[in-house]
Amino acid sequence: MCGELHCCKQMRAALEDELILFDERYDDYVIPVRSSEGASIVQRIDYCPWCGMKLPDSLRSKWFDELEAMGIDPMHDAIPLQYKSGAWKSKSR
Repeated sequence: MCGELHCCKQMRAALEDELILFDERYDDYVIPVRSSEGASIVQRIDYCPWCGMKLPDSLRSKWFDELEAMGIDPMHDAIPLQYKSGAWKSKSR
């Protein structure tokens, strides 16, 4: 799995050039499709476009589930600091 090592030189280069984005909160790799009026549209990818390696499973649903269990609505409430990065994952695993 690629994970935080980003699996290959081409993936690392694409991340540096922001052709592909990595969201450490969710372990999501995404390709930006477009951005307009403050909204970004992205396409999540499951495999590296260069080496074909399986990318990590998304933790997006788990992130929202944990916040909901704490009574936090991330659209309206303050998000705890550890949930603004990948730090929350170490306590969840």
